[in-house]
Amino acid sequence: MTKENYHFYWKDYYQILQLHTSAEPEVIKAAYLKLVQKYNTDQNSPKFEQKWKDLNEAYEILGNPLKKTSYDREFSLREPKKHQVSPTSTAPPARPKPVVRPAIIRVSGVTPGEPRKAIFIISNEGAAYSKIRISKPNDWIKIPRLKSLSQSAKLPLEIELELTGDEWEKSYSDNIIVKLDEEETHIRIELTTIPEQPGSRQQGNRSTEEKPENKPRRDKPESSPTPPGPIIKTLTPNLRWKRIPGADYYNVWIEKRGKDAWEVVYGPQFAPFDAFTVPEKVLTPGGEYFWFAVAQGREIKNGPTSKVAYFRT
Repeated sequence: MTKENYHFYWKDYYQILQLHTSAEPEVIKAAYLKLVQKYNTDQNSPKFEQKWKDLNEAYEILGNPLKKTSYDREFSLREPKKHQVSPTSTAPPARPKPVVRPAIIRVSGVTPGEPRKAIFIISNEGAAYSKIRISKPNDWIKIPRLKSLSQSAKLPLEIELELTGDEWEKSYSDNIIVKLDEEETHIRIELTTIPEQPGSRQQGNRSTEEKPENKPRRDKPESSPTPPGPIIKTLTPNLRWKRIPGADYYNVWIEKRGKDAWEVVYGPQFAPFDAFTVPEKVLTPGGEYFWFAVAQGREIKNGPTSKVAYFRT
């Protein structure tokens, strides 16, 4: 490709992703996901195909550190005014900006004792951050799973909720606070149960009583500091450890005994509290495992590790 042809195909990827040239990797990722969601609602437009092509092409370059370095070198020559921050130009964001999508979750028509699942995503659309904090919700809200949507094990972060009301015809509500350093936002959670119908209490009680027989237990599994450990009765146990002072969050690891060595089957998995429910399909029957949690925080160096616990399924 000649230089003239290259000039013809030159595109401003920062403009396509609506970014400042100093955007951090996580900000680039968040901007890409935001535009993906926006363009998905515009698929019938004749310009959709070109928008989608430009968007993916921009993220392929700016989302790859090596390609981005090469592109920035050329960008500084072709767009010198945009590449430099002048007193009149738009400066990059000075603080992180936590964003949750959706901002409100409403669930209605729920039978008491019937768990309902919901998901929201936390992303950062501002400057880099050093600490993630999520407030502990009310008892009718559980957080069984957190999943990072990036290879850096940070944001964007997918949060799974399990919502359960225990009374007839009642409205529940709570705000979960999300903080990146000192910047915060919140997500509103609302749940409404149905009115009690004739005979429904008996049916509801019977269904509630039958659930423990059909649903794996989620209590703390028995474990041992030495292998092979005791046998647990569930494949989705709730792992708990002693809270460590100064920890902002924890990374959870699970390893399984292989033919010749222990193998990592899960982790590091982000956990904001001192408990974590193992999701389905991680553990398999008849396996030997051990798990531990590592404390992470701005004030912690080489974070302490919880006791290693062995168990079998």
